[in-house]
Amino acid sequence: MWNENDALYYDYDVRNARVIRENTIAAFMPLYAGVAEDEPARRLVQNHLLDSAQYAPDLDNTKFRIPTASKSNRYFDPRGYWRGPIWVNLNWFLIQGLTRYGYHDLARQIREDTLALVESAGFHEYFDPRTGVGYGTDKFSWSAAFVIDLVEDGD
Repeated sequence: MWNENDALYYDYDVRNARVIRENTIAAFMPLYAGVAEDEPARRLVQNHLLDSAQYAPDLDNTKFRIPTASKSNRYFDPRGYWRGPIWVNLNWFLIQGLTRYGYHDLARQIREDTLALVESAGFHEYFDPRTGVGYGTDKFSWSAAFVIDLVEDGD
């Protein structure tokens, strides 16, 4: 589902037989799966993940990595469930994918941001990328499980 012009992987709506052309964290999941070739992976990281208008912190609008939708996405909502908040599980998948492709420093930064969110706000379902405030339940088991893995990997 690689789009050469946009340098993004897009989702596909099987029911309606159409590509969903939205810039979301799902674009990075081919890194976790190991199916991205090196050049598309490089473009994906350079053109999108490191861009402060999309996913990287900009200190004015977002301080933490990685929102579930690009800040440039028309549907971006930092508190809107899957439309912008940070989810520990998705950060974990992204960390694994970045490590696979040799982006160790960026993976470390995302790991540190993720652990900082949990340390300050607890094991919430999701977090506001601007403030770090946690939302949803504060005893979310998959957040806890992924944090255990992140802590063990950092030792």
